[in-house]
Amino acid sequence: MIFGGIFSNVFAESKNTGTTIPAIMQPGTIIEYDENNNMHVIVEKNSIADSENPLSDNAISQEQFKAQQEEITANERRIMEEIQKELPSLPVHYLEDPVLPAPEPGMRVSYDGMGLPNKITTSGVTTYAAVPDEGKALPKGTTLPNGVYIYGKSSNKITISSTSVLGEGKLTTFTDTNGSDKQGLGTTDCATKQSVDNPKPNTPISVRNTDSNVADTVYKNGIGTLGDAVLDIRPGMMTKLKAKDNKVNGRYFRNK
Repeated sequence: MIFGGIFSNVFAESKNTGTTIPAIMQPGTIIEYDENNNMHVIVEKNSIADSENPLSDNAISQEQFKAQQEEITANERRIMEEIQKELPSLPVHYLEDPVLPAPEPGMRVSYDGMGLPNKITTSGVTTYAAVPDEGKALPKGTTLPNGVYIYGKSSNKITISSTSVLGEGKLTTFTDTNGSDKQGLGTTDCATKQSVDNPKPNTPISVRNTDSNVADTVYKNGIGTLGDAVLDIRPGMMTKLKAKDNKVNGRYFRNK
């Protein structure tokens, strides 16, 4: 494991000896580079607010849960049927793996639930996207052109049609305190792949853990690189989706 010895400390410092930022870290880690380009590693074990605990959510009855699942499933079926009709005319694109940047003073890097770089900012500006020649996130409220976009070791797939967006692959967690669109993230907030699908703030998105077949609704209030995932959700939402790990197989779907 890269830098494995530093995780016993909440805050650690290391001289930068690499030409790029670390390709993998402990899931949920955030690293920062100071003015001398020394790397500081923060493990935010207690960064999740009480509202992230699904036990504190208003409990719903079995009848309400069943109705919720049926409503999400009906919408899911409609979107998938619409995409199937359009699929033959959609071009397929294979995205390159992210190109990791060199460290620089003031750089801050967040790692997702799989321990991969998810968000990189310099002086508060997002400087890193999964499409190497793009260099930044898509404008808010936009997607890449209609098509099928495949990427990552898990062959994640995001399909964009004229009416909807469907992401299929890995769901991972993120623990950032603040998102690109909201201060103080909670259980129902999520982050999309910034270089492919960047909907407007607070856009409702349906998400399903296909391992447990449990679905719920989240809201886009963040963006990230998502090098090997289609959606980042909060740890509390992973629990609500009956996940056994901080990364699961799943899908997300939404109207455009």
